[in-house]
Amino acid sequence: MDNKHPFDGLNQQEQIDALIDYTDNVRDLVFDLQQKVDFFEKEMDLRLTPDEILQRKDVWTKKEVCSYFDIDAKSFERYKKAGELKVKSIGGKDYCRLIDLKDRFRDRGEAPR
Repeated sequence: MDNKHPFDGLNQQEQIDALIDYTDNVRDLVFDLQQKVDFFEKEMDLRLTPDEILQRKDVWTKKEVCSYFDIDAKSFERYKKAGELKVKSIGGKDYCRLIDLKDRFRDRGEAPR
């Protein structure tokens, strides 16, 4: 009995093409789901606060982190340097993933607002 996945029988170019098609399909699915969420938000006339909007983002800018947690830029840099915040720099700007921010506060026994 051969348990080989059909993907394994493809040559390298066919695998690349299959992955591109798969990625396109996933992107289209995510887009469709976001459209449905947007529609239901409008239908229900949801009014999100700025904090609720921010919490829906996966990646926060340095400015957003400082504003939300009420810290100044120097504190942000100090936390970054000490390794307390996992920061990615892209194009000279600092970004933090929401999951990393939640981990930091959970590990320290603190609760963000």
